[in-house]
Amino acid sequence: VADPMGIAYDHVRASIHDVYDDMGGGEEDNVGVLLHNIWQAAIGKEKEAAAKDFTAFMGLGTVKAGDPAGLLAGHKSWEEALLEVRYGSWCDEDYILDSAEERFQRFGPQLNKAKREAAAGGTFECDRFLKSLKQQVHRAAEAMQASSTKAAAVEDTKLGKARQQEVEKAKKQKAAAKARGSAARAQEG
Repeated sequence: VADPMGIAYDHVRASIHDVYDDMGGGEEDNVGVLLHNIWQAAIGKEKEAAAKDFTAFMGLGTVKAGDPAGLLAGHKSWEEALLEVRYGSWCDEDYILDSAEERFQRFGPQLNKAKREAAAGGTFECDRFLKSLKQQVHRAAEAMQASSTKAAAVEDTKLGKARQQEVEKAKKQKAAAKARGSAARAQEG
């Protein structure tokens, strides 16, 4: 990475002051080395911290069906947990797929479609899988929301009809009471 005036180096070094002191050297000569060392510092976790993150990632649980907001929140938390473990040396595609299958087991069609799209070129591509899964999750949430909205509209229509029937019944009862009152006055008079 070319940085003839050292501007990028100065900005990056200033933003990672605490991490810079722990680096191995050579960063001043090449911004690429600096960025590489930052990358390594970001993913090079202690074993205990990495194990804790991995356990949390694999133990997220299952997203409940029927709740679009819960599906989106569940996917977001899964993506965030995945980001913490994905680039570790012990995390591979099988772990990611196992976790996705566990987390989104109630959304099998969406998960299967994402898998098919990821393997479309003959080999499974994890980045394509993650992108496709995100799209499928958002589509499923939108479909659930539309279905929920449609069901609510049908319910509102039913309630509207019931209210209208109650109002008409009350009007008929009021008119009948008025007619009886008029008939009673006419008999008296």
